[in-house]
Amino acid sequence: MPLLEGHGSTRFSLLALFIGFLALRATAQVCGNNVVESPEICDGSDLGGASCTSQGFTAGNLACDMSCMSFDTSGCSKCGNNMVEGSETCDGSDLGTASCTSQGFTAGNLACDMSCMSFDTSGCSKCGNNMVEGSETCDGSDLGTASCTSQGFTAGNLACDMSCMSFDTSGCSKCGNNVVEGSETCDGSDLGGASCMSVSAGLYGNLACDMSCMSFDTSGCYSSFFLTQPIDTSAAVGSTASFSFTLNPHVTLGSIQWYVDNLARRREVAVNLPIAGAMGTSLSISNVQLSQNGYLYSAVVTNSGGVSQTSSSAKLTVTAGGGGGGGGGGSGPVSGFGDPHFVGWNGARFDFDGVDQQVFNLLSDDDVQLNARFGRVLGAPRRYLAGIYMVEMGLRIEQHRVHIVAGGHLPNDYGTVLLDGRQLTLPHSRLLLNTSVELFGGAESYLEVEWGGLRPLHEYGIDDDHQLASYIVSITIGRRYELTIVLAHERGRYAYERRTLALSGRLLDASATPHGVLGQTAGRSLAKRHLGDVMSSSSFKIEGTEDDYRIRDADDLFGTSFAFNRYTNDESRRRRRSA
Repeated sequence: MPLLEGHGSTRFSLLALFIGFLALRATAQVCGNNVVESPEICDGSDLGGASCTSQGFTAGNLACDMSCMSFDTSGCSKCGNNMVEGSETCDGSDLGTASCTSQGFTAGNLACDMSCMSFDTSGCSKCGNNMVEGSETCDGSDLGTASCTSQGFTAGNLACDMSCMSFDTSGCSKCGNNVVEGSETCDGSDLGGASCMSVSAGLYGNLACDMSCMSFDTSGCYSSFFLTQPIDTSAAVGSTASFSFTLNPHVTLGSIQWYVDNLARRREVAVNLPIAGAMGTSLSISNVQLSQNGYLYSAVVTNSGGVSQTSSSAKLTVTAGGGGGGGGGGSGPVSGFGDPHFVGWNGARFDFDGVDQQVFNLLSDDDVQLNARFGRVLGAPRRYLAGIYMVEMGLRIEQHRVHIVAGGHLPNDYGTVLLDGRQLTLPHSRLLLNTSVELFGGAESYLEVEWGGLRPLHEYGIDDDHQLASYIVSITIGRRYELTIVLAHERGRYAYERRTLALSGRLLDASATPHGVLGQTAGRSLAKRHLGDVMSSSSFKIEGTEDDYRIRDADDLFGTSFAFNRYTNDESRRRRRSA
């Protein structure tokens, strides 16, 4: 049935309702047509003049809600409220998830720009780009205006720490704070473990630091305790001899002790005796005597650390002077060698023929007698060398007898030394002889046998360039004589080795008046003959004949029966002499 069909009243009601609906529809708003229609507040882009600012915000884009009945303020913002809103990139402390690192920096504090539309990266930095940025204190070579001096140091090279947040002051220094820093070599008492020895400035002393702290002060370093050494000196008999040295001022002194080598003969190791009370830098020896001629003096300095150094040795030469009736000659070295040739204490050179297998006296004095047996020497089988040589010697010193025999022609027969009939092993250490010291100037007597090292005889004061020394018999007779008897040999010149005896000696007592082939050349002995200083072989003649010096005793090697004998061992005479 059609819509309007039916009862009349019903059809009328429906029509009225339909017409009302159409009228209502014609008068209602349409949301979304970008036209504000009552009761709409806004519609799409039609905001009716409203904006974010009118809505209480400071910036942004206001929009209309989909219902058209309210504004959409999600695009608006209030910059400064520490909340990111609208189109804000950031707001105050609200940086979202952003940081200096996310912005391409390595460190620092990211901030928000006052507009809230961008980040403030002035607090960010890239450490290592040699440019101070953000919170960096420094960056690489960029130290700003800072230096070691501005950091409280006195010198050095300031650097930037790897974090760029602080300075590296390891290259800076404060000279004078006793701590080695930066480029300093040393600082005050801090020498960095260095010493005089480690910097090659000396073996001892005190190393110091220069005031600049850049180098060492080596003025307190030294190697020698001595600035100057004792030097050789000469003095006349009865005068005073002096020795001295200058001590290095940097030595912290412990002690000084002077020594004397009073044997004064050739040896490998010196025998030094301390001089009582001689403990200063100078030494004075009063009333010197000829017996001290040739003595060697040295000083030992010990520092406070117990380290000792010995000075060089200085030789004392004692001259006889003009007094005493003995003349100036007759105190030099004496020697005998070869077939044989002699050099007297007066310097005269002369030969002595001798007789095969006969004993002749060389030195005769109170309690001292030296004899030599002369003999021929084989140079080859059944062939003797020309000339007569000294092949055996006998020395008497009071009751002692020293018997010395030259070696034979066999290669290892170097000779024999006997003391009082007892054969000594060769070499033999120094022996103290039991003698009356009061007879020999108040000094002991010694005997020693040393290996001569096959050195030329001239090294022992014997003028012979052909023979070599095998053993050296050194005999000190108090303060009267020093004798050196050499067991000498020569090889290669003949089929057999030529082995003979040679000797050298010194007269220590200027008052001695010995006789014998050599003894008569002493100063006092010459004076008795009124010969004075006879210095040449052409003018010097032995007293008497050669036969006057031949020993005629049965005990001929130690005998005393010859024309000019001076030997006596009389006890009563000795007592009178000592008194």
